[in-house]
Amino acid sequence: PVAPAPAPVVPAPVPAPAPAPAPVAPAPVAPAPAPYYQNCDAVRAAGAAPIAAGTPGFQQKFDRDGDGIGCDS
Repeated sequence: PVAPAPAPVVPAPVPAPAPAPAPVAPAPVAPAPAPYYQNCDAVRAAGAAPIAAGTPGFQQKFDRDGDGIGCDS
């Protein structure tokens, strides 16, 4: 009698390498809030006088003469 052929050797499957972890982006930093000045004394105390229109912290009430520059007198 002929001996049965040995079963073919099947190599164990090689697991695929794990994907590299996605880089973690740092949390976005919130912009600092615009300064708030109660009045021109506070603007001066902060060293921000005279304060121009469009500058963070500027308020129309600081510009008495309407020239776009607050706390200038």
